[in-house]
Amino acid sequence: MAKVQFKGSIASAKTAIKISGNGDGGQVTIDIPESEMAELLKLSTLRQVVLIVTLETDATTEEY
Repeated sequence: MAKVQFKGSIASAKTAIKISGNGDGGQVTIDIPESEMAELLKLSTLRQVVLIVTLETDATTEEY
């Protein structure tokens, strides 16, 4: 099992969280800082596979 971990925040755009009107799910856009680029690039190897997504807040970091 591959693991990719990085810090980020839900994008501030109004369309950052989209719920499909067709009943087939939704999308979330996450802003990821340059300091997390190495982990972000690992995501490109995980296309077209099912992911388990867990989000947790980071109490050690202030808001972006």
